[in-house]
Amino acid sequence: MVRGVSLAITFERRFFMAKRRCIAVDVYESEEFLTLSDKAKVLYTLFILRSDDEGVVINPRTAMRLCGATDVELCELLEMGFLLAVDGVYVIRHWYAHNRIQPSRKTDTLYTEQISRLYVSSTKEYEFVDKMSTNC
Repeated sequence: MVRGVSLAITFERRFFMAKRRCIAVDVYESEEFLTLSDKAKVLYTLFILRSDDEGVVINPRTAMRLCGATDVELCELLEMGFLLAVDGVYVIRHWYAHNRIQPSRKTDTLYTEQISRLYVSSTKEYEFVDKMSTNC
């Protein structure tokens, strides 16, 4: 039975997102963040909570329904540079400023192709390997 329990825990860690996330005060107190609409701020927070261990947003439409956000707030986050759109997947630009996950606890993303188009800059922000437009 103990073996079955450990398999269930492994299954849960592999296929579900984490239950705890950190939020960097430096990002939340930045001038850019403070200029966002209230709904966009809430949406960004929900996106952090609903992301995998590499910052890819899981089920963005669910988060949008939870806070009553529309495509307007989504575009606002994209235009202000808080989200990056990569082949139909949204990635939190400041992911590594918010969260540091121990390698032993990290679950690799299912979106490796999309993440491979990004790199982490010295300021702990995702940037495109080849510059692209993130407009809506």
